[in-house]
Amino acid sequence: MKCNVSKCEMHVDHIKPVSLYPELKYDPDNLQVLCRDCNLEKSNKHETDYRTDAQISRFKNYQSTYIQKKRAVAKKLSRERQLKDEKRRARAKRRAERKAKEKELAKGIFNKPFVFKTKLRKRSKLHVSK
Repeated sequence: MKCNVSKCEMHVDHIKPVSLYPELKYDPDNLQVLCRDCNLEKSNKHETDYRTDAQISRFKNYQSTYIQKKRAVAKKLSRERQLKDEKRRARAKRRAERKAKEKELAKGIFNKPFVFKTKLRKRSKLHVSK
């Protein structure tokens, strides 16, 4: 911070102005905290970095810790996604095997000549009385 006032409205300032360096808009190393008055005074006229070495090192430590946590979470999510994909593939494979089996079964049934198998019974002659 430039003026070391901590009980006022604070702004996040781009050290190198976004109007001159649009590629640094989301770069965390290009950010600093300034009070409202200092930020408005600085505007995009100059590229002064008011951060102290302690603030920079604290930010770097925070950034590295944050990145490590983010990577751990991403790795866990990636593993969970892999397991879901494996389960989905296994279900699809079982479904395909079941359909193939049903096709084979249907093919076997419908390609054979159909024969009626019935028991032949001797008909008894009924005498009808008149």
